[in-house]
Amino acid sequence: MYKIFLTQKNILQNMQGIDSSSCRHWFEKLRVLNITSVYIYCLMLFAVDNLHYFQTNPSVHVINTTHNTQLHVPSVTLAAIQRY
Repeated sequence: MYKIFLTQKNILQNMQGIDSSSCRHWFEKLRVLNITSVYIYCLMLFAVDNLHYFQTNPSVHVINTTHNTQLHVPSVTLAAIQRY
């Protein structure tokens, strides 16, 4: 992913005619997501669109608290993974 980021940064520098300094300001000014942000955004979209893959854990949050609806990904053991 680092090579993709460097390519993205190089393209941004060439488009804007800037030197090889930090491009963070230009990403923000042009409202462009860097590749890491795009990856995180896609993961969040997947989580929102596929809530049925996740479950809330009522054994952890039995009292009505602000965290009782947090998603819980069930843990698996190595033996369970090796069967597939």
